[in-house]
Amino acid sequence: MPERGRFEGHFLLARWRRALSLTSDVSVQAFHDVTERQEYVSIRERVSDIEFQHRMALDSQQELIWGLHYRQRTDAIDGGTLLNLDPAQIRQSQASVFVQDEIRLMGDRLRLTLGTRFERSFWGKWEVQPNVRALYRIDTRTRVWAALSRAARTPSRVDRHLAVEVPASPLGPGQSYTGNPDIRSEIARSAEIGLRHTFSRDLAVDLSAYQTTYADLVTSTLEFRPMPPAVVRQIGNQMNAVTRGLEISALWRVTPQWRVQAQATWLRAGLSAVPGNDPQAAEALAGASPKAQYSLLSYFDAGHGLSLDARLRYVGALTVPLNAFLVPGGRIDAYLDVDLRAAWRASRRWELSLVGRNLAANRRVEFASESGYALTARERGVYLKATHWF
Repeated sequence: MPERGRFEGHFLLARWRRALSLTSDVSVQAFHDVTERQEYVSIRERVSDIEFQHRMALDSQQELIWGLHYRQRTDAIDGGTLLNLDPAQIRQSQASVFVQDEIRLMGDRLRLTLGTRFERSFWGKWEVQPNVRALYRIDTRTRVWAALSRAARTPSRVDRHLAVEVPASPLGPGQSYTGNPDIRSEIARSAEIGLRHTFSRDLAVDLSAYQTTYADLVTSTLEFRPMPPAVVRQIGNQMNAVTRGLEISALWRVTPQWRVQAQATWLRAGLSAVPGNDPQAAEALAGASPKAQYSLLSYFDAGHGLSLDARLRYVGALTVPLNAFLVPGGRIDAYLDVDLRAAWRASRRWELSLVGRNLAANRRVEFASESGYALTARERGVYLKATHWF
């Protein structure tokens, strides 16, 4: 597979905003993007997007935001023998309306945010995506928050229109990969809770936990077709899952010139497949994310316009990466990485910086894409950058 590709594109973004009063304003944003990608497949895509938003204060304790959104996209995909879609070209549109109400209670000690989005997907299905958030200030140093939400992932073009036939060979039967025009949206329901405590003016710690329940996850069924002999995989909503996670971060101002930030995340996933599903799918999805990640960041202002930044990062192993057959040994080991940056602010308008990325290894594989045929790898890099502000 090619390690290099050709990527071209251009975009145009425009924003307009007008104040209607001291407590009300409207805004419009329009976006147009054209992208062409030549790698193991050829993809040409155009996206036009427009959004209207109105913000207004209902009273001194309540603010309402509502808006409309519309998107149109066209694409043409030519995958040769690797990826075929039927149809190969398509034009789609998507529309939604959203509303959010923020309410301040108990003398602003409690903030309640209620919102939802009603979305008509590219495939003509309506999805309701509500969100409820609450933030409570216990005292001047401690705050707690909680949230409940529902989100929907619209099926992609590959999910619905995949059509790949690999002929049989003396080494084995043919392979057939097909999409499913009746596939449903993937649904995620999340519950989150968090705590922020400021021990002093120089030290603050955040702790959060979450649980997300997934329904109708997209995977594939596995069947054998006798004539002509072929292994048939059809995409469908064949899996459910539950993920649980814990995150902690701390920001410490060691001196007025030196700040240190530490972060840690842990993830656990449990997946269950319905009968007829590919028996390896649940194991693959569970092993495609690292169970632990840690990072330590340092920001130092040396004075006279000089600054020194460093990041140390640990990422846990991927025991069963997506498309594991592409990965040597079928596993991506845990790794430790280092980034460094030294900058000199020569004036208000000029900055020179020397940056080193991925310094711990000359070349490192990070993951294999879910639907692609290539690995994503990072290489060590050092570069000099000049920035000018107009």
